[in-house]
Amino acid sequence: MAEENDGQDTGAAEASGAGVDPAAVALALNAANADPSIAEDARAFLRDQRTVLLKQGALIDDQRHHLREQFKNLRLNIWEKRLGVLLRIATGFVGLAVAAGLALMIWNASQSSGLLIEPFSVPPDLAARGLTGEVVASRLLDRLMTMQAQTSSQRAPKTFANSWDEKGIRLEIPDSGVSLTELDNFLREKLGRDTHVTGDVVRTASGLSLTARAGLNGADSVAGPDTDMDGLVQRLAESVYGMTQPYRYGVYLATHDRWADALPILKTLAKSGAMQDRSWAYDVWSLSTRDGEGIDAGLSLLNRSLILEPDLVVSRTNLARYEIEKGHPEQGLRENRLIVAQSTARIQQSILPVFIPAIR
Repeated sequence: MAEENDGQDTGAAEASGAGVDPAAVALALNAANADPSIAEDARAFLRDQRTVLLKQGALIDDQRHHLREQFKNLRLNIWEKRLGVLLRIATGFVGLAVAAGLALMIWNASQSSGLLIEPFSVPPDLAARGLTGEVVASRLLDRLMTMQAQTSSQRAPKTFANSWDEKGIRLEIPDSGVSLTELDNFLREKLGRDTHVTGDVVRTASGLSLTARAGLNGADSVAGPDTDMDGLVQRLAESVYGMTQPYRYGVYLATHDRWADALPILKTLAKSGAMQDRSWAYDVWSLSTRDGEGIDAGLSLLNRSLILEPDLVVSRTNLARYEIEKGHPEQGLRENRLIVAQSTARIQQSILPVFIPAIR
């Protein structure tokens, strides 16, 4: 572009120079030699022509300067437009990211089913000793998490009638201001199925009474001397576990050889509980009959479990073992073949995937 402009400018200069009439110059010189007055006129004419050429040269320089400035402005405008396009693209990506993040938060909130423990109300003298509402709630949280970790089950969480999600149990401490955490909590409260546990500690004539309220799941209280706070919190945690996770609580009691406490829970779930819990409750119930009512009673319970959920290989595995123990190896073999056929990730949606190879 610069070379082309310079070429054009040179050409313009040459064209301007060509604007002086050679014939007029020759006549003026000849006349000047013949007559001094004419010579003076010729010099004046030449001065005028020189002035015209100088003005034309200045004009050409101005045109060159304007062309350079226009070229610079053109390049600047191009870069400004490019940057404007990039800025709009970046703004669009940020908007999409924010919208996607908000949509994800809304989706997670709608699927939320955790257990949120709020600080308890406690007497001032206990708070002065360090047993604040947050401390009591934290101790309850610790007991619940320990019990959950000690509950061994092959069952997938999504099959429970009421199950805690991946966030599980957590302490809910009110906060002020606006933040992503506050927005998440707001969405979970409005769209989710979180269970809020609230409670209080009050003084009684014999010591303390601890009460926990688990939303629509009910409420329960435990009482005892204030010197046994740990024992009171443990009993309250078991009550909350039973109200919010009855099947898991039944398994927890069974695996700790507390069948007298577990059986009423399991029988209620098997006979009148949610459909998702009934077949599993029959299966665990059957395990209690081997030392009491006998194998036949256990087989009857397992058959009820399989009527409700024919593909439940946990019950079929126990059924095969019971048949072999009863002296029916052929029936046990048939049941084991069914177990192998049914132990696939496609069929066993109710079993944690990690257990499927072990079952086979």
